[in-house]
Amino acid sequence: MGNFGVPRSAHCSTWGLPMHEVYSTWAWSAGTIVGFFLIIFFVIDGKIALLFYVLIMPIITPLMDAVITIPGSHATVAFGGPLQAIVLLAALVSVARSGKRAFRVPAVKVFLLLWLIMGISMVGSPDKIKAVKEWGRIGSFVFIYVLAAVSFKGERDTRLFVRVLLIATIVPMMVAAYQLVTNTGLFAPTDPFHRLMGTFGNPNGLAQFLSFPLLICLTVALDEETAHGKRLFFWGLAFVFLITVFLTYSRSSWFGLVAAALVIGLKRNRRLLYAIPLLVVLLLAFVPLKSIRLGEFETGQVKMSGRVENWQTMLPRVKQRPILGRGLTAMSEFTESDHVRLLLETGIVGWLSFLWLLWALYRAASRNLAAAQGTERNFALAFLAYFVCMVAVGFAGTNIMFQYYIWVPAGIAMSRSMRKQEKPLEQGIRLPRKQRQAVA
Repeated sequence: MGNFGVPRSAHCSTWGLPMHEVYSTWAWSAGTIVGFFLIIFFVIDGKIALLFYVLIMPIITPLMDAVITIPGSHATVAFGGPLQAIVLLAALVSVARSGKRAFRVPAVKVFLLLWLIMGISMVGSPDKIKAVKEWGRIGSFVFIYVLAAVSFKGERDTRLFVRVLLIATIVPMMVAAYQLVTNTGLFAPTDPFHRLMGTFGNPNGLAQFLSFPLLICLTVALDEETAHGKRLFFWGLAFVFLITVFLTYSRSSWFGLVAAALVIGLKRNRRLLYAIPLLVVLLLAFVPLKSIRLGEFETGQVKMSGRVENWQTMLPRVKQRPILGRGLTAMSEFTESDHVRLLLETGIVGWLSFLWLLWALYRAASRNLAAAQGTERNFALAFLAYFVCMVAVGFAGTNIMFQYYIWVPAGIAMSRSMRKQEKPLEQGIRLPRKQRQAVA
């Protein structure tokens, strides 16, 4: 069986075709429809396209690896490749329409520099086609980030995005509930936990995706200016998301969320700074760590499921090609860390650019939080906490920081910077009173 019930056996058949061919045909048909509407929405309005993208991606994620054979050849093409190419080209065109505004988005120049270094590193990649595909995928996030920053304007757009994001969690959560009831999550004899995966085919992916909606709900629930009934609603949602993330048994996401909660405690609610250590103490006192995939901490031999030994083996290889590395995708399957991966694949130059990007985005997010009000302040705080969470997760996972569910919210969180730069009054243009109030 596939991730949640997709047959892989070539011996079963439907309408005279092997099941894997039926699945691939169905996946590509659905994907073609999605791609068509995505292009149309990008032509109409970048904001609408991004909302559709955020809404549909958790549903079509299981289709991304579906392949179809090229007629007259043994070569195959995965559905995810053309779809990501559509996103890259459409977002690039949409960003080009914004002109110089695109280069005013915080940290975008550093992101472009990192992307360029990744492109240069492909000279050393053993599989050039695979490297180009990965480079295009990461490039799509650069332009998605910029497009979100220039397209979303004000609290109304922010609230709309939050609603769409919460709706987008419904299908993954329903699939996760099915996996919980039927014990069909990820299971390995050496690690006997039925880990929820939702539609992501990987427990870590589901945990990372749900962490941002969880943190949004938490920031709203902790906002004393929000109506009591609304706060209770968001407390309930936060609890459901938290339980789901816990049942993914994604330890890196757990630690990341602890870091995120500390950020929220420092920035808004100091009571969290006391509650988190108390919860940790209670956990250590009453829950056997082995029962929640933390047995390594009881034995004192913390190997992070072999990651530490893997890093000890891989890191010395940086010396062989220290400047630009071995090329994009050359070591992605062996590193299990964003930092180790970039050191090996893009060298010290790429890794330092990556650190610069993280610092630039953190500073910009902190500035936006300090200036934001109302809904935008809750969103800015949730994003800053989520950013810290994902940076922490990235130490123990590969390709963590290069996902759409990070860079779309990042762009929206940065949109306030764009509006602040473009106030007509700062440009010496006098508007009517109502328009001045709208701008402010």
